[in-house]
Amino acid sequence: MLRPTVALVMIAAGPALGDATALCVERATASRAQCDCATQSLRDAVDPETLALFDAVAGSALRFRADGLSRRLAWEEGIVAVATERGLGITDLLNRMNPVDRTHRAAIEACAG
Repeated sequence: MLRPTVALVMIAAGPALGDATALCVERATASRAQCDCATQSLRDAVDPETLALFDAVAGSALRFRADGLSRRLAWEEGIVAVATERGLGITDLLNRMNPVDRTHRAAIEACAG
């Protein structure tokens, strides 16, 4: 006899932000717990659409970091890559993401204690 199975589905409160957390962890001075804290702070401070864009830029920047670029250049190239991929203006995306990056970096520092 077959028994019906109940599947539970979790609906996330926003994007997973795996790349944003990984970008934080990539910093030599940040622990995983500190980065998880900072990512949650960012999630509380920024709307889901902007978070998804930030996570995409973070992922792209990580790939550029793996290729040997500095954090700053990797971030800039990540902006260009995501803007191009999504048909967005590079300057517009940069202006939208830089404040989110500053918020994330401030959260990383605040979560250090």
